[in-house]
Amino acid sequence: MTDRDEAENPEAGRLLLDHAMSTWVLPELDRRGLPRDQPVERGLILFPPKGKPRVILGDRADIIASCTSLRAIEAGELVTENDVVVNSIHPAREPRDHGWIPWAMIGDHIWVAFDLRRSRDTARGRVKRAEDFIETASEAAREGRLAVAIETGWAAAELVVMAEITMLGISGPRDHGAREQWWRDFTALGNGADAEADTFTWLRQQRSAARYGDARLKWSLETVTDHLGVVRGMVDRGLARTEHLRATQERRRAGDVDPRRVVGRTYLPPPPTTTAAGTVGESTAPD
Repeated sequence: MTDRDEAENPEAGRLLLDHAMSTWVLPELDRRGLPRDQPVERGLILFPPKGKPRVILGDRADIIASCTSLRAIEAGELVTENDVVVNSIHPAREPRDHGWIPWAMIGDHIWVAFDLRRSRDTARGRVKRAEDFIETASEAAREGRLAVAIETGWAAAELVVMAEITMLGISGPRDHGAREQWWRDFTALGNGADAEADTFTWLRQQRSAARYGDARLKWSLETVTDHLGVVRGMVDRGLARTEHLRATQERRRAGDVDPRRVVGRTYLPPPPTTTAAGTVGESTAPD
């Protein structure tokens, strides 16, 4: 499944939920001595930066549904699925640096969402450093110091790549060439533009001449500026992807939503039975 902001995709949602059930939920039911055929209409799986995922089932899974009301509703008033349109679901409280998969039966649909970013504080620190580097690279290019622009531009790009690897919770490749190939494979899956992989490769290939002057410099200002523009896009997306849920909600309310966050939602077709009830209220996720 490629990274996306919001996409109603029943098949992708079914695959995600089936995988979550077989990999984490059924073993948890076994651990608790509960029957495997027991319906689990609500749950939450948390993925810490390190260690095993935590499975929370039933009423202990605190989940918020973001809805659009179809009529005037007073706080505390009983509502049903006929009174609202569900837009998305997410944990009521977003644990810092955890990824998550919540699901819930709402009316006659099962909603499932995901945000698999981990260690966002660490990743964001790297992207912020990349932001400093791309600013320096852009300034150097404007002043005609193309070697400096290439070296610092490459550093900015690699920091963004390292941030993405960090959020996946994997160690990732350690040498530059393997990291370059990892990024090409990652973007080929729809997680970035092809130009980003090409730019990352080009900058790495020019580093030796830029840093050590051991080859004739053949770059034009236009070529270097174009590649730095691609890196700037990588940094901007990295800043969006490393933010926390509350920041995203605030930008959404302000009408400023970057559609490239690693988060998605979907719903599954109606099951045989339907029930729905709830109350209107407010909940804010912590930073």
